[in-house]
This record gives sequence, structure tokens and C-alpha cells, in this order.
Amino acid sequence: MKVVTHFPSKLLRNYIKHMWIVEENGVFNVDLKSFPVGYSFINIIDGDPFSITNKGNEYQTKSYLAGSNMTFFNIKMSYIRRALTIQLQPYAIPYLFGVPASEFLNEIVSLNDFKPELSLQLEELISSPIASSEVLKFVDNILLASSAKNPISKRITHALHLLMKSGGDIKIEDLSNQLNISQRRLQQLFNHNFGLTAKAYSRIVKMQYHTFQILNGKDLNTIIPNGYYDQSHFIHELKNLTGLLPNDFYKYLNKEEHKMAYLTSNLYF
Repeated sequence: MKVVTHFPSKLLRNYIKHMWIVEENGVFNVDLKSFPVGYSFINIIDGDPFSITNKGNEYQTKSYLAGSNMTFFNIKMSYIRRALTIQLQPYAIPYLFGVPASEFLNEIVSLNDFKPELSLQLEELISSPIASSEVLKFVDNILLASSAKNPISKRITHALHLLMKSGGDIKIEDLSNQLNISQRRLQQLFNHNFGLTAKAYSRIVKMQYHTFQILNGKDLNTIIPNGYYDQSHFIHELKNLTGLLPNDFYKYLNKEEHKMAYLTSNLYF
């Protein structure tokens, strides 16, 4: 397996955090769980279609947009030549596509149904003989041309900064006070830009913060006091967000391909 990465051009960084292509040339029977990550992302494959199971529904597609989620969904891949992942900034949906992020809450949408022209361009690129590094440069230009180019709210970027800095452990009242807006206005901003309430989004940030530390060698007992009452509280949240208890979660991540996928998708990576 080879991973070719690309950090977006300066103009695109407001909308895209990172993008990469995985070159496999024949992986079979890969089964991944996509946990709540705090941002939306786009996946495009050159190979057999993705098989996605979400909320009990299963369907196949070669490209999809995953909106903000509060639970996991399953992705199966049976044969891959190349796969492209575009990691959007957590607040990017309204600015890239001109629609509220709340429209994609807990939804996995076929890109062909949502943006057929974009889907066609990306699928043709990933299936072309062009080198992956050059494909990523073309993707950069395509996304920049398709963005809505609306000015990004400084309040929402500052809100994200405050949540990340606190590891998600901040009261909504304190967050609204620091932003100098009402709690009602705060919720409107979060629903529009992140697709979730501020409280729900802070839960995801908190879990991402803690699991990122665990995966980097921190002991569970040393990090639980930061935002959780006790281990039972942490375990309850982990089960709600991932569908797994700690032992099962650790076993899942012990597989190298699972660990790398989770690390690279973490907000703190």
C-alpha cells in the first residue's frame, strides 16, 4: 500500500483540511468502521464500488459524501486500485456547496446524486493513468472552482478553536459568552455550519481528543478526569459513538490498517 498526500493550496485551505490517495492495486475484503470524526468527507474509488451500511440500509457507490454523524457506519471494499479521500474542514459544507450542513446530518450521500458533475470529474481522475500526485493537484483546482466562495464566519472558526483547545470540555454557556453571542445564536451557527448542536459537536471533539491520546500511548486512567466523570461515563460515551466497548475498540484498532485509518481521520491528527 502507498499513500500519496496533498495539503491544499492556500486559497482552498479554508474549505479542505487534507486530501490523500491510497494506492492498493488489489486489496480484497477490507471492512472498516467510520466513527464520528467531527467533519464531512468525500471518498472516491477506482475499483469495485464501496459497499456502505448506514442506519440498516446498504448500498453501493463509487463516490460519496459523508455528512456529520453521531454514530458509526460500515464501509466494505473488495477490490481497489486507488482511493481518494478529501477531508473537509469541519464547517466547510455551506461554503463549498452552498447548503446547510444540517441537511447531511447522519447521511451518506452518493456524490453522483448530489453533485453529478463533480462526481464525474473525480471518478474520471482517480481512474485515469495520471500519477496520484498530479491527480491531487487537479482535484485541488476542481474544488476551488466549485466552492461557493462565501466569507467564512470568524465566529465559527473561533468556536472550533475554543472547542479543540479545551478538548471538547467546555460548557456551552461559556462558549457562547466567549463568542459574545446568545446560546440560541450559537446553536443556529453550529447547525448551519457543522450540522450538529454545539453540545453534540463538543461530545465528538472530546472523544476524538481522548482516543487520540490513548492511541499515542497515554493511559486511560490519566486522561479520564478531563471531561468525563469517571471511566463508566467514558465507556458509555464510547459505546454511544462507536458501538464498541473499550476492549472491542482496542482490538479493532490493533489491526494496523484500522489504526492508521482512525488516526488520520482524527481531528487532532
